Amino acid sequence: MSHKTLTDMLKKQKEIARLIPRSPKVIKGSLVELRRTCGKPNCCCLKGEKHKSLYLSQSKKGKTKMTYIPRKSEEKVREYVKRHKKYIKILDELSELNIKIMKHKV
Repeated sequence: MSHKTLTDMLKKQKEIARLIPRSPKVIKGSLVELRRTCGKPNCCCLKGEKHKSLYLSQSKKGKTKMTYIPRKSEEKVREYVKRHKKYIKILDELSELNIKIMKHKV
């Protein structure tokens, strides 16, 4: 690998690092929409139009935890989950690049 290639990789490393979100507002997990019936005898959910609710699914120590997300918080939680996924993608890319740089320097 040439010096120019290493220089290019180091430049790319800095560019990727700048993409890391600076906001602490991140949530790890996946959003899941559940549809349920409430059991009230005259409710429309018994006729097929089930009630929708949003949950955050997280895996901790091999167990899945579901957390209800109130309607008023849905937009923010979606944004935080999306930001976390972007953060992880950037870190994965940076990690792969760092491995290439380390191989070159050794």
